[in-house]
Amino acid sequence: MRLSPKKIAIMAAAGLAVAIIPAAPALAMPVCGDTLLVNTTLTADLTCAGNALKIGAAGIILDLGGFKITGNGTGIGVDDNGFGNVTIRNGTINNFATGMNFFGANVATLSRLTVVGSTFGLDSQFSNDIKVSGSEFRGTTARLRMNSMRPVFSKVLFRSTKVQLSEANDSQFVTNDWLDSSLDSFESDNARVTDNAFVRSFVDYHTTSRNWQVQNNVFRATTIGLTIGATSFGGQIINNQFINNNLGIFTNVGNLAEIDGTAISGNTFVNNGAAGVLFNSAAITGAPKIRITSNQFIHNGFTPAGRTDRLGRPVLDGLHTATTAGSLVYIGGNVTTVNARYGIFSDPGTVVDAGGNETIADPSGCLGVVCV
Repeated sequence: MRLSPKKIAIMAAAGLAVAIIPAAPALAMPVCGDTLLVNTTLTADLTCAGNALKIGAAGIILDLGGFKITGNGTGIGVDDNGFGNVTIRNGTINNFATGMNFFGANVATLSRLTVVGSTFGLDSQFSNDIKVSGSEFRGTTARLRMNSMRPVFSKVLFRSTKVQLSEANDSQFVTNDWLDSSLDSFESDNARVTDNAFVRSFVDYHTTSRNWQVQNNVFRATTIGLTIGATSFGGQIINNQFINNNLGIFTNVGNLAEIDGTAISGNTFVNNGAAGVLFNSAAITGAPKIRITSNQFIHNGFTPAGRTDRLGRPVLDGLHTATTAGSLVYIGGNVTTVNARYGIFSDPGTVVDAGGNETIADPSGCLGVVCV
């Protein structure tokens, strides 16, 4: 126990012996190549050629103190090889080959960081439960791969940044801003993408990325807002807005069974150049069910930029499907308004009319389903 000056004076006046414990010395500012064994706060910028700092124990807090760690385009800014429960916060990591590297390092909290210019701003392998909040990634790639499970990104600005998931199940992206950026998923199941704003940015989940939930997001001013790819069934695309893209949603699979259970529901598609949704599928195995229901398609198809479906036909509609006879693609409860050609275009006999579709001032009305 350290005594206050007042208590020391009282005890001295009473003739009592006083043991004064000196204050612990301040930790020295780390230098390039240091391994951190205790909590560390930077007191100045740190510029390194090659590797900067390495985490050497579990539970370490690295506070950048508002300063920068800057590299020369090589090495690693902060390297964690196997130590968990680490916190990195409050500063900038700039211009490394890899800004932050986690290998077998479970549980990391990254907050109030600006990660700029590195080839990989974040690279995670075999590292579960990495949580990033209140940060910015700019001009870089964030890569979560090889069984890096349950990453969470919240209130992050992605600017000119690629986020790549590979075997990274149960990812969450909540309330982030994306500018000129992308989220690409390979073999990563159960992602949740909620309340994000995508501007000139897109999401592409494919190659066994199953049971995605994409909800309450805005996709604006990109070529394709959301692409649903091969062997990625069970996606729930709910209550999003797709505005001023060439396509809002694009599916292009060889067999409907690859996206069995997908639901596109409650979304709004406005001013998309070719279509709100372009749905391509060439074959059917079994009885896969797809639902396209309760969406609004408003003023799409007026600038198609040469977009065609899988059969080479022009796409300039609200909803455009090019699938196989007998497909269980349920289309119901959609409202289409002032689209360039059809509100809903489907070859007769290729979809299931679930009823309740409505067309308002679409020049060609609807094809393949009844619209009132």
